[in-house]
Amino acid sequence: MDGTTKKRWADLGPVSKLAVVVAAAVQFALAGAAWADLARRPADQVRGPRWRWALVVLVNFVGPLAYFRWGRVIPGPTPDAPAACDAKEHRRHPDQGAGFHHRRHDDAPRGVVPGAADQSGS
Repeated sequence: MDGTTKKRWADLGPVSKLAVVVAAAVQFALAGAAWADLARRPADQVRGPRWRWALVVLVNFVGPLAYFRWGRVIPGPTPDAPAACDAKEHRRHPDQGAGFHHRRHDDAPRGVVPGAADQSGS
């Protein structure tokens, strides 16, 4: 032996016990979220075979994080999706100190959806 002894649960202090419980909860939450995502995600949005990623998720902390980082294919924007805001569109509003004012891209009055049909029935 190397001279170290394993501590039993009863030998741990309250802070150590709490750390173990929190770490276990985070591990189970990550694994559950990864498996749920893997089960719901279409096969064409998973890199490689599902069964392999299901096994990788079993590896503590690293497995679920690896799946979320490298195992998923995130689909790109659809052709009808609005463009992302340009940084030039954000200007400091003189009346709001540190706040920011966003100039609307469509210049429509607030509450009006451009291109929407009149829903009042008249």
